[in-house]
Amino acid sequence: MDFRRNTRFEDLAKELIDTETCLVMLRLANVKVVVIMSDKVKLDEIGNRIYADCEKIPPKFMWATDADVMITVYELNIAGLTEQQKRIVIMRELMKIHCDESDGKRKIKIMDFDLKDFKLIVDRYGVNWDKETDLFTEVEKKL
Repeated sequence: MDFRRNTRFEDLAKELIDTETCLVMLRLANVKVVVIMSDKVKLDEIGNRIYADCEKIPPKFMWATDADVMITVYELNIAGLTEQQKRIVIMRELMKIHCDESDGKRKIKIMDFDLKDFKLIVDRYGVNWDKETDLFTEVEKKL
């Protein structure tokens, strides 16, 4: 299994944090993200492709990075996605990150993708945002 850092996706994550209103709390809390690519194929319990995972950087690895969170992108699972679809994959992972500073201490939490997040993606990009498009899909959109 091979893991390698992907600065292009890190730049995309930073751009999304800086520009997307739904991620404003990440910007205000100065959350930093590192993105790595995996050559592993990952599937959920019913066999659907998992495009990416998001996790907190464990304290024992904080010495190696200033990032708070690591997103792992499964390269073979996103191979057929367009650049826009890859952007949505990163956005979905960023939407799972929450920063809690309620007790005066900064705590990063990774939450499940909830209904509100799902609705935002569906409203903005459609229910089939990750499906391959073809000539007929484009004609259906115009009808």
